[in-house]
Amino acid sequence: MKITGKISIVILAIFLIGFALKLRYNLAANVGNGLTTNVSEYKIKTADVADEQQNKEDMTIYYAVDANTVILSLPQSQMVIRGKVFFVHLNSIEKNRTFALKLDPSNRMFIPIDDFEKAAWQVNVEWQTKDKLYSKERILNIQPNNLTRPVH
Repeated sequence: MKITGKISIVILAIFLIGFALKLRYNLAANVGNGLTTNVSEYKIKTADVADEQQNKEDMTIYYAVDANTVILSLPQSQMVIRGKVFFVHLNSIEKNRTFALKLDPSNRMFIPIDDFEKAAWQVNVEWQTKDKLYSKERILNIQPNNLTRPVH
């Protein structure tokens, strides 16, 4: 009986050591895959992803071809303190333009593009609320026409 009890303890010890080594190996492998066991680090990463997603969804940049206008739109809940709109001509830096972000009461801005060159333009919008900075960019293939722009 004494030998059987000792063998059982040795087998149990080997099992526990094997389990511990496997657990340690799996944790090490997960760290290499960008996974974390640190709850605080997980919360921070999750918040960063949520902020990035919210940032992408908040600002709408729309090119109204028939109206020769680029329309920027933010949710009513965002109280913008200040901001700028940059139109970057992708072929000529001399043609770049900058506008102050001036939103109407419905949190929209209409930018006429009658005199813009037909080309690809990168629109960068940067704005600040009470406690956060945001940015959004979009490439637009601007093709102004000679239609009269409607009054907004």
